Amino acid sequence: MLHTVFSYLYRDAANYKVHGRLWLEGALSAGDKARFQALLEDEEFFIPEQVGVPALQAERLGADDHVWHEFVGFEQQAALPHGETLHGSCREFIGRFDAVANMWRIETSAAYCTY
Repeated sequence: MLHTVFSYLYRDAANYKVHGRLWLEGALSAGDKARFQALLEDEEFFIPEQVGVPALQAERLGADDHVWHEFVGFEQQAALPHGETLHGSCREFIGRFDAVANMWRIETSAAYCTY
């Protein structure tokens, strides 16, 4: 069975980066990938808590922080590595982003606060 790896990152204003990966069941076509990117803010950014993706930044934001995470890419893998868990199917995953459909709300992030 094929698996898809969703790679993403959090980058603060000082360019500090934290990388994340989620393993999904199934494969994506080129059309699926293009459709997915169209659901993101500027085809790149998303708020992870709004779509069930683990946030990578600290719980409370500092001066250099924000709630946005960046989509890095998808890659296909034949086998699930030992110790990795699946985070649902590709169809379910894209469905969560489709439900948001470019209506990103920063207040849905646990790290959101006002200064």
